Amino acid sequence: MDDENRVLLSRRQSLEARNLEGEAVRLSVAIAKKLYRCPGCGGRIEVGADHVIVRYPESDPPFYQHWHRTCALGDLIRSLREVKAVAGEPALSPGTRRRKANQRRRRR
Repeated sequence: MDDENRVLLSRRQSLEARNLEGEAVRLSVAIAKKLYRCPGCGGRIEVGADHVIVRYPESDPPFYQHWHRTCALGDLIRSLREVKAVAGEPALSPGTRRRKANQRRRRR
């Protein structure tokens, strides 16, 4: 990826690209909800740490990895081609609604 065409990764936008094998890759930023191991450096990603989720949506079943942000920006992004920014993924899946802060869940 050229420095002048560099696309920044943030919580509001994801990156879509192709790796050297031609597979589609999607990178998005998240906060760790449990302990993960970074495939780039082998180090631990602690709970609450800002990190990058790398998804391979074309694989069956879909495959994903959790990377340190510095490892992903250093090693991984340099090896990607056709990098483009896309709108961030929704926090909720389609068909679900977020309750207002003062609303309680009804028991059935």
